[in-house]
Amino acid sequence: MITELKESIAKPIIFFRDFNKILLSCEKDGGNRRSESHMKGFREVVDVCGLQDLEMINGTFTWQRGMIKEHLDRFLANTQWLHLFLLTAVNSYPRYKSDHALILKTKWRD
Repeated sequence: MITELKESIAKPIIFFRDFNKILLSCEKDGGNRRSESHMKGFREVVDVCGLQDLEMINGTFTWQRGMIKEHLDRFLANTQWLHLFLLTAVNSYPRYKSDHALILKTKWRD
């Protein structure tokens, strides 16, 4: 879906959601390891679409169930968007009554 949107939109764009995918093995702690092929497909979409994962300031893991933690929720932006909002970063907050953490896009302080 992201690849199709990229073809039709030549404007600044940012995607935010629970992608249910990780880009790298270090984005998972506990449980069974994700296969390289599982991560490779998501990485290829991010690369082909020219997207960048916005830096998470307060930790990496956005989802937890029991002892398993993963970075599933993220903001992905294209170059045009990043040029408009240079000092943007993402804050992660503690989970409350959910297995997902609250994450917010904010201006990054100097």
